Amino acid sequence: MKKSFLTAGIIVLVLTTLIIIGSFILNPIIEKRINSTIQNNLTELYSLNDFKINVNLLKRYVIIEDFRLEPKRETDSIEILNFEFEKATFTGISYLKLLFSKKINFNQVFLSEMHLELQSTESNGKNTNPHQLNRVIEVNQFVIENSIISKVSAENHDPLEFHIVEFKLSNLKVNNELLSQKIPFEFEAIEGSISGLKYQLNDFDLLKFEELMIQNENITISNFSIKTKYSRDELSQNIQKERDHFDLFISTIDLKEYAISERQDSILFSLKKAAIKNTDFKVYRDKLVTDNPSIKPLYSKSLRELPLLLSVDTVLIENTAIVYEEKIHSKRAPGVIQFSELNAEIVDFSNTYSLGEKKTTIDISTNFMRETPLTISWNFDVQSTKDVFQIQGEIGNLQASKMNAFTVSNLNMETEGELLKTYFNINGNNHQSTIDFRINYENFKVDLLNNEQKINKFLSTVANVFVKKNTDSKDDAFKEVQAQVERKRDKSVFNYLWINIEAGLKKVMLKI
Repeated sequence: MKKSFLTAGIIVLVLTTLIIIGSFILNPIIEKRINSTIQNNLTELYSLNDFKINVNLLKRYVIIEDFRLEPKRETDSIEILNFEFEKATFTGISYLKLLFSKKINFNQVFLSEMHLELQSTESNGKNTNPHQLNRVIEVNQFVIENSIISKVSAENHDPLEFHIVEFKLSNLKVNNELLSQKIPFEFEAIEGSISGLKYQLNDFDLLKFEELMIQNENITISNFSIKTKYSRDELSQNIQKERDHFDLFISTIDLKEYAISERQDSILFSLKKAAIKNTDFKVYRDKLVTDNPSIKPLYSKSLRELPLLLSVDTVLIENTAIVYEEKIHSKRAPGVIQFSELNAEIVDFSNTYSLGEKKTTIDISTNFMRETPLTISWNFDVQSTKDVFQIQGEIGNLQASKMNAFTVSNLNMETEGELLKTYFNINGNNHQSTIDFRINYENFKVDLLNNEQKINKFLSTVANVFVKKNTDSKDDAFKEVQAQVERKRDKSVFNYLWINIEAGLKKVMLKI
């Protein structure tokens, strides 16, 4: 018995010694093999520095340090302009899977202090010539910390940049089949934090957020903004055709139960619920700049023609303030329209349903010009190529003088009186609409102004000859009318809504 134990002990000792000695012999060999593999897989466009590789077969890790890849010459055909990191650690490699299956499995891949700089290149959205992998790569936990990713383009030197505080993927998998798809990898769980994102949407507007937190199916974005990088006056000097000056700030965006997948050769982004909280949105338009004659699609068409499939069950908008300013005259302040305490619920915001299956519905409640309750119920079928829609609304008591903030500057007109209650129902499409308009008002009067914004008594007297002072002589009487409107397709959706209301008001108030 003692001899058997002694023999076994000697065998274990010899094997252990051979493994240790073998690892010391094999470690530098494998280090050279890894180095040559990396070098051989680079195209002639890139060069590498003398990075460090440390292999330990006994402890089952590979460490690569001070790695830097960069193009050998300037060209528009490359995607990576710079890729460097301080340290990449590959731990827990499975020798059994490596020897007996076509899999490379790591317990963890840890990447720190990385900087990846990409260049915008033309793409059809498909990976038609993916790199070929000889083996399936599996990583139990993939981690990136304290890294920066940026993207540049010829048109915009720095259109995208963000800082990865920490990013983790669990059970990551990559193979040849996945590489040929739009989403070239699979994973089971995700969590992380991104900060300081800057994204140049176009030549004028910059998107930012302070922090993005992701925990599996939920995302929270803090201090989100879209702002025009020019001042109002600078924008007017830098555009050939009119466009809006934006100043949008959202305190919090919560996305619940999101998923990204492939469907019908496209990307599908689905979401159970989005909550947009505490928004301040200022929009300014300089109408002195040349009109933009391009066709403005209705929201149904914009949603239908998105470059991806989108399915959002519910969007909640909470506590929003909107100020719209429009400058018509160079020597006058812009006209102002305001909405405060706006809350909205959008249901079935999607382009995945078939025609007639579901309608996108939007229910809005807000205060118009700070004090008048306004509710709107809006629905449309995204798949209707005629862009059929219905908008119903109710406006509470409104002192007509509250509209002077807009009418004085833009229409050269002051109004007096009281709009007691207004109802409207608009049914339309991309070309025309019909409005059923119902209103109760009293003591209505208009004063037309001259260029010095003083009342022109003669023209005001003439104008009021054609304006009905009240809806009816009876108490609490409503006047009901119907009017038809042709859409100006080079104008916005909100212009379409306004000219419907305007048509109803004219038909009620004018005596002719």
